[in-house]
Formats: sequence, C-alpha cells, structure tokens
Amino acid sequence: QFPYSRYASLAELRIADCKFIQANFAEAAELFRQFTKAHPTHDEAHYAAYRRGLSFYKMIPGDWIITPPPHERDQSATRDARSALTHFLESYPLSPWRERAMALYQEVEDALVQHEIYVAKFYLRHDDRRAAAARLEGIQNNFTKSKLVPDALFLQAITFLEINEIKDARRVFNEIITQYPDHYQSPRAKDYLKYLEQHGKGENRGQDG
Repeated sequence: QFPYSRYASLAELRIADCKFIQANFAEAAELFRQFTKAHPTHDEAHYAAYRRGLSFYKMIPGDWIITPPPHERDQSATRDARSALTHFLESYPLSPWRERAMALYQEVEDALVQHEIYVAKFYLRHDDRRAAAARLEGIQNNFTKSKLVPDALFLQAITFLEINEIKDARRVFNEIITQYPDHYQSPRAKDYLKYLEQHGKGENRGQDG
C-alpha cells in the first residue's frame, strides 16, 4: 500500500527473513534474489545476498543414518550455494558477513570435491580408470578453497600410474609437492616420484603404498 516508503523495501527483506526462519529456504532464496535485483544500492543488499547463499546452504542434504552420505546425493543445492556465495564475495568485499560467507564457501567446496572423489571412485570400482582420471582433472583450478584438493590430486596421480600414464602421474605428483608442500600427501608424492626415478619412468606402478 505504500510502495514509495523506505519501509517498503525493508518489509520485503523481512518477509524473506520470515520465510528463512520458517525453513522455506527455496522461497527465501528467491525473495532475497528479488530484493538484491530490485534494490542493488540498498544498504542491506549485501545482507540479502549473503542470506541467499545461506538459504541454498540450508538446502544441502544432511547426513542422516538412513540415507546415503551427502556427497553421494544430488549436488544441485550445493552448486547453487557456491554460485550465490561467489556472487556475494565478489560483489561485497567489505560486508561484515564476509568472514562467515568464506567459511560456508570452503565447506561447500569441500562437499563438491568430496562428490568428485566419490564419482571417481565409482569409475574405479567399475574398472574405468581413464574416466576416473578425467573426472579429477582440473579440480585444483576449479575448487581453490577446498582442503580436499590434494587428496583428489593424489588419487588422480595413482590412477594415472595404474594406466601407465607416467608423464601425467609425475605432473600431478609435482603439483601436490609445489602447491601443497605442508599437506600430508606431499611426502607420499615425493616417495612415488623417487620410486619412479629409481625404477625408470616407463614402468607402471599400480599400487598405492
């Protein structure tokens, strides 16, 4: 009834908050999106953008005993959360919600990398090592904040060894060593490179020691 009042936009935002509190996260996410689109310069636009990412985060499947682990299920909400949080972090670098958003973003990236590892292991169980290696390619470029990237790289390097792609295995082992020197996978990668040097680069090493 009072569209030109400064309280009208705040009412829109509070309605979105109410939907969030009621756990209607999909509807809340859409209302937060509409707010930032309609009021991009509003003082609370950064808050709405953050809450949109949080809404998607709340939609990520939980870890229930009677259901498969979250990384084995549909990742649509996880990807939406990552996209929304990326938009927030890029658009509002000075927001007081930035630190919380960064923590959520890393958690979301960990979940997505865990899913990629799960899919790769599915291919390995079905003896499709090339598909597994391809699935893990580029993870370090696409998920820069995840602490699980070195684990994915190590699995990829071992998979390359199993299909006798020694050059690619060396490349990935070296990426682990140079980019993640303090990670526990780094000394393991060094051991494998040392083994390859001692036994000739053409020899396939298919077991994870």
